[in-house]
Amino acid sequence: MDDMEGIILVVDDDPLYGKLLASLLLRNTPHQVWVVQTGNQALKAAQEITPILLLLDYQLPDMTGIKLYDLLHEIAGQESVPAIMLSADLPNQELEELLLARKMIGMNKLFDPKHLLQAIDRAIVY
Repeated sequence: MDDMEGIILVVDDDPLYGKLLASLLLRNTPHQVWVVQTGNQALKAAQEITPILLLLDYQLPDMTGIKLYDLLHEIAGQESVPAIMLSADLPNQELEELLLARKMIGMNKLFDPKHLLQAIDRAIVY
C-alpha cells in the first residue's frame, strides 16, 4: 500500500464493529480513521474532511449505505471517493447490482481481514 496518508471514513451503527475496523486499519495502513455510527454523522464529518475511502455499512439507522454513498458524492470535492460496502446481506443479487452501478466493492461483514485490506488496496487510487 502507498505510504501517502489520508483519512478512511468508517460508518457502522455497531460501535464494537466500528472499533474492530478502526483497529484493523490503524494497524495495517498508514491512514487515519474516523468512525461514525449514522449517515447524518457521516455527512457532518464530510464537511470537515475529504476521505480517501468510505467503508459503509449497508443497514444504518437513518438511511442505507447506498443512499449515504449517493449523498456524500454530491458534496463538492468528494464525487470520486471510492467506497467499500460491508453488509451481512451479501451475497445478494439486488444489492450487488446497486454496488456495481456505483463501482463500489461489496463485502460480507464476516470478512477475512486479509481480503478487506486487499480490497482497500484496490479501491484507493492515488
